[in-house]
Amino acid sequence: MLHDSDLLGLDRLLEPLLPHPDRGLGATASSSVPRLHVPVGIGPDDTVCRADLRGHTLVTGPPGSGRSSTIAVLMAALALTRTPDEVQFHCLATGPGPADLAGLPHVGTVIAPDDRAAVIGLLQQLSTRPHPDTEIYLVIDCPAQLSALGPELIATADAAPGREAHLLVAADSEAQVPDGLRTWFTTHVDLEGSVGGRVTGPDGRATPFTPVAARIGLPSTVDGAVDGADGADDADDAVAARRRLAATVDEYWQPRAGAPTLVNPTSSVRPSALPTASTTLQVPLGAGPGRPAPVLHDFARHRALIVRGPKASGRTTLLRSIAEELVRGRTPAQVRLLLVDYRAGLMECVAEDFLLGHAFHANALRDLIDGTLWALAGRRQGPGGQNSTEWRGPRLYVLVDDHVHAPDDEDIWSPVLEHLGGEQDAGVHLVLAEAVDQPAPTEDDVSSITLSEALLDIGAATVDLPEPGSDVPVATYRADGRTTGFTWIY
Repeated sequence: MLHDSDLLGLDRLLEPLLPHPDRGLGATASSSVPRLHVPVGIGPDDTVCRADLRGHTLVTGPPGSGRSSTIAVLMAALALTRTPDEVQFHCLATGPGPADLAGLPHVGTVIAPDDRAAVIGLLQQLSTRPHPDTEIYLVIDCPAQLSALGPELIATADAAPGREAHLLVAADSEAQVPDGLRTWFTTHVDLEGSVGGRVTGPDGRATPFTPVAARIGLPSTVDGAVDGADGADDADDAVAARRRLAATVDEYWQPRAGAPTLVNPTSSVRPSALPTASTTLQVPLGAGPGRPAPVLHDFARHRALIVRGPKASGRTTLLRSIAEELVRGRTPAQVRLLLVDYRAGLMECVAEDFLLGHAFHANALRDLIDGTLWALAGRRQGPGGQNSTEWRGPRLYVLVDDHVHAPDDEDIWSPVLEHLGGEQDAGVHLVLAEAVDQPAPTEDDVSSITLSEALLDIGAATVDLPEPGSDVPVATYRADGRTTGFTWIY
């Protein structure tokens, strides 16, 4: 395989790099090159092969084929032809490549993909970004985590036209990309190891190319121009070359502000960082005013919980966190979950051993209710006998996401509501997510009124999530007539 040290530097494919008082160090974009088309390598007959980055881009290839290096080249090419006011990057990366360019003034956020709190916080902000005039790229170089990120990535890619972030994603193959995301990519870069690869644009035309390196020469002290790649130290390895490129561009951009950091990983609240709840019926929602003391919801006092929030506020993500907390440190003999999940946002949030059922559409929900929940009639007396007020068997938690799509047939929900509102504890609980900005229900779909109102009538607690991108992202928990603000768990 060719190493970066064997390849031409990226600056050889650009116009001369020159410092500019307003634009910093960069190449003058040719008027003949379409907007956001950047070099990725050498094409046939030594022509410049360009990738169209106006939409979403997928870079595929087996491990060792140069995926990370290729993404770094695309990032560097944009940074050398656009200012940080015009193009910005936010990265989820596990190793060298994009992370080596963190020193670019164009790069705002670089976080590890396993910091789920920071990842979700970043994706929420990107889905509602306030500056549509700036081209925002979400760089994802963590193929193993793509499946878990699928629902959030789809929401990010599906933002309002002109406000969406461009996805720049690395994967082993297209099959590794979540199903609902594959059709979003308009440009494909397929790598074939040492022989390079091919670029397929939105027009379906494939162009073979030989890769180049994300590397530029050192600034000249004579005329202010930047020398070509042959001015670089041949002993530099790929990582050092990328870091030097970032530092050089940043030097010429100072003292102007670069891309903002949207998420601080060290300030994220994660379930594992919170104290374990004191009883099996308490789950932490987030950190309260006296951090690290958590804000807890107690299912013994309030058998139902309603999670409300606007679009992209993270209702599904909070439900996932609650599900994970319900099973943490417990066994299927203690906790079982039934998921009503028409958008598949709760996929793989808990092990299958804990699942009593997973309804993806109305008919599946009816089958689960008919086959399972009617059997709850046997719970009315409880294992403790006729006069027992405490359920001692496995507890059933019903998690309903985006419930406006769930049927409102009273016969379906009546056994659940009966157990939730009864004097005796039947070990049944419900967590319901609803959008505060959803359209008014029609005559055929009034579940958003009947179910949530029924839960409030039996004393459900509520969580209100803030607008995405709020300056003070504090959620509100209401129970027993008291209101508590907290930093919620993403």
